[in-house]
Amino acid sequence: MKAKEYLAFTKRERSGIISLIILVLIVVIIPKFFDGKQKVVEKISMIEIQDTLKNKKSEVHKKFEPPRYVKKKIEPFEINKADTSAFIALPGIGSKLAARIVLFREKLGGFYNVDQIREVYGLQDSVYQKIHPLLKCDPGNIRKIAINSAEKETLKVHPYIRWNMANALVAYRSQHGSFSSPGDLSRLENVDQDALKKMMPYISFK
Repeated sequence: MKAKEYLAFTKRERSGIISLIILVLIVVIIPKFFDGKQKVVEKISMIEIQDTLKNKKSEVHKKFEPPRYVKKKIEPFEINKADTSAFIALPGIGSKLAARIVLFREKLGGFYNVDQIREVYGLQDSVYQKIHPLLKCDPGNIRKIAINSAEKETLKVHPYIRWNMANALVAYRSQHGSFSSPGDLSRLENVDQDALKKMMPYISFK
């Protein structure tokens, strides 16, 4: 028998071999195809999940993000009527310093000049230069001292009078009678003339 006869296939055998080859290809190639497709799908899904988480995180961050600080414009205000909150709003003025300003104003009987704020203990000149344009002063309602009838205890608590000047005022009044003008006050001995000048707006000769 010739070799050709051994290698010859019938039509039915050839069909079977072709079917077998196709089946092998299906078994080997198709799973790889679907596996690759599955990986693509999984990768797309993972990207979508990451984007969703990122968006959720951004939304949560925005939800709990503190509001942005907007600096309010401070309008000039009257220092004889302002409370501590108005002074606290000024740059460089905290609650303690604001309380000192108000307390000093009350002891004085009101401000007659914006520059008097510079005398408040703890107020730096650099801070005063910043706040000065925001301050207004109306001296029309300052509280005055009746120099001819006020007792020593009343005089001594005023920031511009204190003990020494209070003693001199009462002693002069006892010896020479009532004061009638600023000129009478200038005759006081051992009295700081600068302090006396600062005190004049608070004195009533009635």
